[in-house]
Amino acid sequence: MPFQQMPKFKSVPDKMYEIPQPGIGGLNLKDLEFEQETSQSPYMKNVMYRNGAFAKRYGQALMQSASGDLEFSGEVYSIICFDDMIFVHAGGKVYTYTENTSPVTLSGTLPETRGQFIVYAQKLYYLVSTAGEEPDLSGLYEFKKENNVYTFEPITAYVPETLLNCRPSSSDAHADPYETINILSNQVTHVYNGDGTTTVYNTYEQDNINYDIAPIVKKDDVVITTGFSYDSSTKKVTFTTAPESGDMNVEFTWTLKNSVNATERTDIYKCKFHEAFGGTNSSCLFVAGCGGSKYYYSNAYDIAYFPATNYGTVGNTEDDITGFGRQYNVLIVFKPRETFSISSYLLDSTNSMSPEEYGMEGFRSQIVNPRIGCDCPYSIQLINNLLTWFNTREGICTLVSTNIQDERNIRVLSRNIERTNNFGIKGILDYDEDPMKIQSTDFESRYFLVFPESGYCFMWDYEISPYRFTSNGETPPSKLAWFMFDHFYVKEFLKVGKELIYSSNYRYEYTIEEETYSIDYRKNLVKLDMSFNDLNYKNEGHAIDSYYMTPFLQYGAVESLKNVKNIFVQCRGDTATKIDMWYYDESSFEGEQEPESILIGGRLWKHFSWETFAWFTIGWASTFRRKCNLKKIQMASFLFKNNEPGRDLSITHIGMQYQVVKYIR
Repeated sequence: MPFQQMPKFKSVPDKMYEIPQPGIGGLNLKDLEFEQETSQSPYMKNVMYRNGAFAKRYGQALMQSASGDLEFSGEVYSIICFDDMIFVHAGGKVYTYTENTSPVTLSGTLPETRGQFIVYAQKLYYLVSTAGEEPDLSGLYEFKKENNVYTFEPITAYVPETLLNCRPSSSDAHADPYETINILSNQVTHVYNGDGTTTVYNTYEQDNINYDIAPIVKKDDVVITTGFSYDSSTKKVTFTTAPESGDMNVEFTWTLKNSVNATERTDIYKCKFHEAFGGTNSSCLFVAGCGGSKYYYSNAYDIAYFPATNYGTVGNTEDDITGFGRQYNVLIVFKPRETFSISSYLLDSTNSMSPEEYGMEGFRSQIVNPRIGCDCPYSIQLINNLLTWFNTREGICTLVSTNIQDERNIRVLSRNIERTNNFGIKGILDYDEDPMKIQSTDFESRYFLVFPESGYCFMWDYEISPYRFTSNGETPPSKLAWFMFDHFYVKEFLKVGKELIYSSNYRYEYTIEEETYSIDYRKNLVKLDMSFNDLNYKNEGHAIDSYYMTPFLQYGAVESLKNVKNIFVQCRGDTATKIDMWYYDESSFEGEQEPESILIGGRLWKHFSWETFAWFTIGWASTFRRKCNLKKIQMASFLFKNNEPGRDLSITHIGMQYQVVKYIR
């Protein structure tokens, strides 16, 4: 057989390979580095899509007050924005604060442990666990405002009227049961109708009343301390003068035995999660997370009244409830391995479901998903009207239906970032951190998920890559853009207007020129900003270490060797930018550094308008050409880095000039 020579290539024209929106597809840890979409990256950190370009992530800085750095006297435990102010529980104190003012310390103290601020019925409360089974209301506080000054104090528990229309001396123990015992109170009231002649009032014997303690007596809504006596042996109240005849004009307020609802009272104080739900206006406050898969809910619009019958238990597992979420017209209840829903309905006089309004409301629970739940309660957010959360076994999930008949009512959105890849970037399922400390927030159409011990944050930009689910199909998880940041040591997020702040769990200490610097971020609040700087020991420009690598590109010619001659990098022209570049091919992972960095000086003033007294700039793009000189390669990748303070890494377009050389033998 005659020798056949491989065909030779004739001189072919150069071609251009474009990445029109580099990095917009986010981080991809799942697919092989040479099988990814060009808009994705196998290796990126501290970059995101913002201001119309692929650039560095948000900067971070300590919040300031009128006197300088904002630092509280102790560790920050909880924060909330209410009445256009930030309320901070730090150490044993509560502070109110508005940016650029000094914190105001409220009178009173709180236990030095994390609690939760609760906004309910247009008021602010604070719930913090307390030990002991004695009736003690120091676990629930109410904030009150008078003359523009806030104070807080333990709530006054509502004392229910458990019996109405009691008869003073009837031989038959007639009375109308009315309200249920309040878990938060150690008292109940019996209301009598005076007849004008009876002086000796019989009492209604109940096992939960401590009859060794005399009752508080009222006549015509006025507390009296004289004119009557109480005999604990006969359990009768004797008046010197018979109370006047009237309807419900005599009241006895009794003390309950210490054991009554003591466990339930302690449970409520220990609850970690809350949500307002019920009726058409979120009338009841639900609390859970105290152990035993149990939840409690208050009376309508009254946080001081938790009826003893207002509770429920969900699930078949021994796991406790790990969070609430609102979706559509139901309350979603999460457990680590199960998901349930609670819906409300009106009760008629026979306690059956009815559309008729009788002023009473009931709640029923049903299972939504028997296999997938949420073990990270502070990861729950409502994203595009769908509850989204993180599960350490499944990944980041979203609830597309509250109907159990839909067997796939929970979808997993994080397939791209679940496992550690060949570059050593850790996937979200490979982190081993306390699920109760993992944090999240929804800010500027971005979902943040933070692992606070390591300081790593995964962010889904659902504005550029929204998830959609319809009966005709859904957005593939591979199309969702995820980005990764570091130095996010978050204890709790808080959105204030258009700003995002957080309390930190981090104490920073390091040495420069034999001098040790330290700052305890646990006593401060941190704010995200639009700078290119991070936190450091003096709160001055500390670099954000950012980098982005393209996939290993084969230029649509997997069968051929290529020469890559030039790379064209387009950047924003109005941002101070410095980019260092490296070239990679399949022969080595060492990379070759481009000797000439890309430099852009920064913003240039273009025009001043007297009409608006404002400066205008036009961010024209600048394109930079670098010679790659990569010869006879199968695939190529390009790494872009910046770790200098005050400078961006801003890329809007990448073009590569290449030439197909010959077939691979």
